[in-house]
Amino acid sequence: MIRGVALFGAFIFVLVISLSGADDDGVLRVEADVIGKFISIQVDDFVFLGNISVGQEVRSINPMKINNTGNVNISIYSGLVDQNDELFKNLYFSELASGPYNRIGGFVLSIPFSTDPDDIETESFYVKLNLKNYSGEFEEGINRVGANVKFYALAE
Repeated sequence: MIRGVALFGAFIFVLVISLSGADDDGVLRVEADVIGKFISIQVDDFVFLGNISVGQEVRSINPMKINNTGNVNISIYSGLVDQNDELFKNLYFSELASGPYNRIGGFVLSIPFSTDPDDIETESFYVKLNLKNYSGEFEEGINRVGANVKFYALAE
């Protein structure tokens, strides 16, 4: 009886092995999802520059960050969403806190891509609002103002 059970178990084992997907002609099919070149970035979404009056300038204390989450080297360009915003046309960016600062639209930041899929390349920049030559006026008191800046990434 034990011998019969052992033979039956051996038969089932051989049957399972032969039906387990082993191919008789010795061919293994290999597949992968190939991702073409793509551009993708992540940008900090807010910075508060503090208090400023006409005739002054103010800079960000901490750098802003942009991540290259794509798979190509990129150049970053910026522009105001509202291109008619006279106040924030005086916005400047720099890779270093000490400058030199370039006016929005003239600032270019290069970010390589990482060949390590578990790593993301990041570059930093500082923001400055310069109202030294601004001729607009504000109502008395504190006026909270803001603008949206769009960052564009182009493959290098």
